[in-house]
This record gives sequence, structure tokens and C-alpha cells, in this order.
Amino acid sequence: MTRVWCCLVSILLITFNASLVLPQSVTAQPTKARGGAQQGAKAQSGTKTAPAAKTPPAAKNQPAAKDQAAVKDQAAAKDQSQAKDEQAASTQPIQIKSVHIFQAAGTPNGEASYYMEITGESFPDKPKLFLAPQEGLSQTKPPEAVTRSSSQIGVNFTASKGYFPSTVGLVGADGTIKTYDLPKGENTFSDEPRIDDVEVLQLDRIGGTGRIKIDGAKFGNDKDKISVEIVPYDPSLPAFEPVPPRREGNFPICPDTTADQQAKSPKVVTAKDDIVVVEFSFPCLVGYSEPFRIARVLLTVTKGTVPDNNASDNKPQSFTASFEMLPGRDKNLTYRSTILSEEQASSRFGGGVAKNFYVVQLSIVNKGSAKMQIPLAGIRAEVEWFAGTVTNKKKQSIYYREGPPTVAPVPLAGAVSYFSTYQKATGPRARFFNALQGVTTIGSAVQLFFGPGFAQAVGIAGGGLRQGLGQIFQDMSSEQLANLTSQSFESIESVSGNGGSLEKVIFIQKTEEKLASGSLTVQFGRLIDNVIGFEINGYKAPETPAATATPEQQ
Repeated sequence: MTRVWCCLVSILLITFNASLVLPQSVTAQPTKARGGAQQGAKAQSGTKTAPAAKTPPAAKNQPAAKDQAAVKDQAAAKDQSQAKDEQAASTQPIQIKSVHIFQAAGTPNGEASYYMEITGESFPDKPKLFLAPQEGLSQTKPPEAVTRSSSQIGVNFTASKGYFPSTVGLVGADGTIKTYDLPKGENTFSDEPRIDDVEVLQLDRIGGTGRIKIDGAKFGNDKDKISVEIVPYDPSLPAFEPVPPRREGNFPICPDTTADQQAKSPKVVTAKDDIVVVEFSFPCLVGYSEPFRIARVLLTVTKGTVPDNNASDNKPQSFTASFEMLPGRDKNLTYRSTILSEEQASSRFGGGVAKNFYVVQLSIVNKGSAKMQIPLAGIRAEVEWFAGTVTNKKKQSIYYREGPPTVAPVPLAGAVSYFSTYQKATGPRARFFNALQGVTTIGSAVQLFFGPGFAQAVGIAGGGLRQGLGQIFQDMSSEQLANLTSQSFESIESVSGNGGSLEKVIFIQKTEEKLASGSLTVQFGRLIDNVIGFEINGYKAPETPAATATPEQQ
């Protein structure tokens, strides 16, 4: 029995050992196919032993990468060197060699615009400059560099008329300040003529004649060397050599002028070093006063001679000064105007407004970025006046005098007063119903003295008749008053930027203005014939943060 168990154990051990040896022979089977195994091993060996995969020596020795790195290093070094050179150049001390002042033009608000040319060396790219003395310089327009280079700077600045700086200063890139004292005697351009003011001494728009006085300096005393050009606000009304007006009785009228006469320049009648008086004429129209206005005056003085290398003789020097009589126009603020007919104005705003005013609708567009505020007092209507003698229905002679070239619009309160007066007293509807009401009131008071038929008539007139006529002739005063208050230009209006618009109506007086004439046989008056254009002045509104109100403590 023991032998049997031993045999069984031996068999089990042999079987167990066989199961352990069998997997080893299986894993070794691929070695039988040696040729295929060797080929696969070669392919894997080539992949495993590739220098780029295992140890990347080729990547370490790539010439393109080295070249790129070298180029970058060289560029960085070059930029650093160039930056150092520029920094060294910018830190060079500023040198100012000369300063010249030119007066560009005078302005009607008592200031003048100037151009200053500074020459030297090592000027910064963004120059900071100052002028002394500060008194007389504009506080709203600081000096501004309009042209710049390392050797020359052009500066525009605004100051009072006759201003001349004594010191010019520049701030360098390193913060150092270089000043240059500028005595008037050293400025070679300080002897140029300068216009400080232009005064209109006489302007007759009926006869087309005028006279102005030019105040300034460096004009000289020889009027033959001075020429004056007057630039009108309306190009169709040029100024030329004076032509005496014709006479109609005791009053001047417009003369006839030729093209040759209009081609000649205004005449200088008086010339001193600081004052020049000029006489001129301009086109006019018989029976009317054209709105001639002076926009700019140019004065040219011929002084001395300078050598000309291209000619055998010398050339005279000419210097020109200018003065702006009217402010320039802003292209970002545009307008259009439409004059309503009397019927249109009567329908919208009532007969009282239509009969007494030119009703003009203004459409204003603000193309700029800043918000604009337009006061009613900043609007002027350019008007044409009747001029000359006429005989009215009463066989009276009336001489119409000219008025100013521009007139101010009537405020809303003035238009409302005309509206109310017309609706309550002077209008045909108001007169009829007022008369009807008065008659019925008087009739009711005296009906006791008459028969019953009279009392019945009074009752009908004061009752059904008045109400029926009121239905036929409707009272539109409430609607017209609402239109008047909502569509009229207020004392100040705002127009938003970037295409903001405003549509409002203004009122220009058109009824006859009777002037005091006393016991004269000829009566005097003024009457506007036509509205030609407008002068609209706007002001930039300050953009400030909103303020929040604080409630009061009880």
C-alpha cells in the first residue's frame, strides 16, 4: 500500500515538473525561425541604435540652430548698441543758436497768433518748451511745436498783440533746461510790420464806400510803399479803389462801377509808422443795403533791397502782416436754414408771429467729438435792408436807412408776447368776437329800454350765435402756443458730438422800424428786406463727472 502511494506521489511530481518546463519551450519557439528573427532584429537594432533616437549627438551639433542663435545674439547686441548710441545722442546738451518770431495774424478778441522758429543742435524728439514772460501769453492755447527735428523746431503760440518773448527755454531728454535770451534788437525779423488793431471809421453800404484805420508798428511813412488788401466775408462783394457815390437829392445812392475799377486795390490815404488809413469801395445795389463785412485785412510794406545772385540788380523786400476781423468757421459744425412762408408760419405759430417775424428753421449738425453748446445770443442773421426814398399811401416821403449787417434773433419771450397780443386783441378773430361780446353786453344792459324783440336778439347774439361762430372759426391758439414753445430755440441749446443734430426755429424781426424824424418833411425808417445767411457760434461743453445730490438732514 505504501508503494502504491509512493508511485502516485512520483507521478504527480513528474506531471508538475512537466508543466513547469513546458512554458520555457514555448517562449523559445521563435528562435526556430532564425532568418526572419534576424531580419526583424536588424530592423529593430537599426531603430534602437540610431544616434538621433538614443543619444542625440546630431541635435547637439546642428549648424542651423547655431547660426540662428548667433544671428539673434548679433541683432540683440546691435540693438543694444544702437539704443546706447541713441541714448547717448539724446543726452547731448541742447544748443540754441537762434530764435526768430513771426506774427501770423491778429484776432478780434485782442490776441495775435505767432510762429517761432528755433534753430540749434541736439533737440529732443518731443520738445517741452516755455516762454517768458508769461504775462500776455494765452492761458487756453499753450505753445505747441508743429514741426520738429534735431536742429530746428517750429512753434505756434497765441499772445496779446505786441507781445515779444524775452526768454525761450527747452527741456532736454535728461531733464536739463537750456534757455536763450532774445532781445528785440537781435531778432532780424522784429522790423517786420505788425497789425495790432483795425477800426472801421466809416461804412456806407448804400453808397458802397468805406474807410478803415490800421494800428500797428513798422509801417513806414511812405504810402506809396504800402498796399492793403481787404478780404470780405462774402466773396461776391470785393473791396477796390474808392469810387464816389452818386447823389439823389440829399442822399447818396450806389454808383455804377466797371470791371477795371473793381480790379484796383484800396487806396492808402494816410501812412505813418504806426497808423495807416485806407479808403475803398465795394459793390452795392440801388435800393438796398448789402451786408458787406470785412473778414481779414492784409498790409504789405516794401522795404529796402536784398542782393539777388541770379540778377544784375537788387530785389526789394516785401513784408506782409494780417489781421483777422471775424473768427474762422469750424468745419465740424454745419448748418442749413429754411425760411418759412407767411402762410406756413401762421399755421404753425399763429398770425401774430407770422406777420411780425421771419420764421427760420435751423438744422445744425455737430460732426466733432465734443459736445457743443450754442447760445441764442451767439446767432446772428446776415440781412439785407431796404435803402432809399419811397412815398407811402398817405403821400408821405419815407427814407429808409441802412441797418447793421447782422441782427440778433428775438428770444422766445418776445415772440410769445406778439402771439398773445394777436390772439387776444389785434387779430381779426379776436376783434370780431371781442366786438360781438361787447355788443351783447351793452345790449343786455339797455334791453329794458327797448321792446321784447330787442331782448330776444341780444340773447341770441350772446348765446347760440356766438357759440356757432366759434365752432365755424376754431380757436387754434393752444396748439399754436404749444408748437411755439416746443419748437423755438431756447436761450441755450446743446448738440451732442459725432453726428448729433438740432432742429429749432428762430425769429428775425421784419416789421418796419420807425425812426424819430421830428417835424422833418421826410420820415426815416428801417426795414429788413431779406435774410441772406447766418453766423452761428458754438462752444465746447466741458465733460465733467456727474454730481450726486445729498439729501438734507431734517
